[in-house]
Amino acid sequence: MGIAVLLAAFFGSAGTLAWPEAWLYIIIQYSFFTMLTIWLKKHNPELLRDRMAFLKPATKRWDKAILLVSTGVFVPYLILPGLDAVRFQWSIVEAQKERGHRVITTSPYQYVRHPMYFGVIIVFNSIAVALGSLWSLIPIAVLTLLILIRTYLEDKTLHEELQGYNSYAERVRYKIFPGIW
Repeated sequence: MGIAVLLAAFFGSAGTLAWPEAWLYIIIQYSFFTMLTIWLKKHNPELLRDRMAFLKPATKRWDKAILLVSTGVFVPYLILPGLDAVRFQWSIVEAQKERGHRVITTSPYQYVRHPMYFGVIIVFNSIAVALGSLWSLIPIAVLTLLILIRTYLEDKTLHEELQGYNSYAERVRYKIFPGIW
């Protein structure tokens, strides 16, 4: 059943079976699981049975809650790669000359080079605090780190591909946080 879910999530969201990276991932993942299952069946079948049980009667309420939240995070983890890497290619950063992509130097762009990312980071952190959930700052920290990495790579790409960006970057020193980075 697990492989059927993975196939449906990956290729359904991608809209195609022509995605070699996903096939390779599935082959590697299920090869590992198959070897582990065979080893456990031979050396510790009780542990295998225990690990294959889902929500045992003795499962603590907090553990059920964590499992539910983890499932809610895991579903997008399975669907987003196909939507992003194949179908819509959201993560592709490029200077789109055919669309008139050019350097903007007014409004918030006169203070930081990537003001939208600054706003997203503020919103993400504000939601966690506004809703009174300090625990949700943990995934927000990971998302913030990913935004910072993406900003660095996008900035590097724009330096290489967007005419006028180098001189703009000399004038506007900060990528996201005014006075910091």
